[in-house]
This record gives sequence, C-alpha cells and structure tokens, in this order.
Amino acid sequence: MTKPKVYEGTPEELAAHADEFRRYPKLQLIVPPQQEADGSLYRADLAPEERVRTLDELAEMNRDLPGLPDEVFDREKLYEDVP
Repeated sequence: MTKPKVYEGTPEELAAHADEFRRYPKLQLIVPPQQEADGSLYRADLAPEERVRTLDELAEMNRDLPGLPDEVFDREKLYEDVP
C-alpha cells in the first residue's frame, strides 16, 4: 500500500502544485482547527529567545513538585512487573 503524500503550506504555496493536483480525480483537504498563535506552546516559528522563555515558564510551573526517592529508579524496581 502506498502512503499518501502530504502537502503543507499557504494557499499560494499549494497553488504551485496545481498541475500535479489535476492528475488526481479526487482530493481530500484536511484543515486543522484554528487556534491562537500566541497561546500555543508547540509553535515551530518561535525565535530562540521566545523558545528559552517558554521553556523557563514550563520549568517554573513544575518547580514545587515533590522530588522522587532514589528507590524508584532502582533497576529491580523498574522491572519487577516484567515476567
């Protein structure tokens, strides 16, 4: 079974593939839900400074979590449920 091709881009960028698209009798367009660009932590277009600031904010949110005891990382403990 062949894998589908995935095209991603602006409408203008996708228009550059119009001749190729015409070869297919039917196409399916999947449009992702609209989300606020500022609220997403998973943006690929963040500048390095913004990325560092975002990671610092994530780290700060977890600062008060309790630490785990050393026993939880013991090899025998990790694999005790494995037959």
